[in-house]
Amino acid sequence: MLLPCPSHGRNRHRSATRSTHVIRHAPAAERCALTRRSLVGLGLAAGVGLGAFTGCSRAEQGSDDPAPATTSAAVDPTAPTRIATLDPFSTYNLLDLGLEPVVAQAGLEAVINPAHAEAYAAIPKGGEYFELNLEAIAAESPELILASTGQAEAEAELAKIAPTVLITATTSSTWRQAATEVAEATGRTAVLAELEQAYEDRAAAIRAGRAGVLGELTWAMVWQGQAEGFSVRSALSNGGQVLDLAGVRWNEVTSAADGDADTKLSWEQIEQLADADVICLPGSTSTTPNEQTEFTRAQKVFQNLPAVRAGRVYVFDHLTPGSYLNASQLLEELDSALVDLS
Repeated sequence: MLLPCPSHGRNRHRSATRSTHVIRHAPAAERCALTRRSLVGLGLAAGVGLGAFTGCSRAEQGSDDPAPATTSAAVDPTAPTRIATLDPFSTYNLLDLGLEPVVAQAGLEAVINPAHAEAYAAIPKGGEYFELNLEAIAAESPELILASTGQAEAEAELAKIAPTVLITATTSSTWRQAATEVAEATGRTAVLAELEQAYEDRAAAIRAGRAGVLGELTWAMVWQGQAEGFSVRSALSNGGQVLDLAGVRWNEVTSAADGDADTKLSWEQIEQLADADVICLPGSTSTTPNEQTEFTRAQKVFQNLPAVRAGRVYVFDHLTPGSYLNASQLLEELDSALVDLS
């Protein structure tokens, strides 16, 4: 079930000594609302209580997740190397670009790419998304701070520690723009170009190689199941963009979405998924259970959907990608599902 406050800011691996100097952007109730609007809008609240779902078909990539591709791309030698990343997009992308932050946002354990999980666990944490720990950030002496436009209230205080760049994170649909901004700020645009090209090439290969099965089926992305209902992700969301590039066709409610916003439905409206031949739900990059996915799958009305009765339900661990590595791995999950559906 969706928690009142997403736990992206919850550091489950806090150091023994914790600074008490934090920025709290808003009263607790308001901050929870902001968190839902911002992090859910970014497609990042799927990290709360996520996990593999027993009973669904699962697109497997094998026992080991692929590591980031090695690269010989040039890196600007004058660019800063001691960088703080205080939001999900910045953290994901800096790690993809081959540089570990000296301090990072807490609470990304359930959504961090497995290739980066060990490194992320060892990185000092700079507090929660909406409760930044200034002393912990300053203690790591960053040369550059990357934060989100959703953290603009903290910019002045962060700038006292180091030059600060706010990465565009209006909604999940800006994930590619965010990746570009991180690369530009850190002198790693050539590295990013290789990641982007590999992603686009793989999507094109799937679109061509699986054209037959792609042309036969319509899809829907379902998440955030709770007592009041559930949400259907837009084709313009981060995961939607990835699947769309690979040639996925969408059911009616997905196609009719208002821009990149989710379509929120009650359980009484679940018949709007009846025209979806395939349904995918978010998984996790950790072993943390996916409470929303489990809740959704347990509903009788969900179990009665044609796609579910036909065994065409897939859990994609990278359904809400925030970087090219995550997006590329979502493509692999899709390809495995398409093989299964062929």
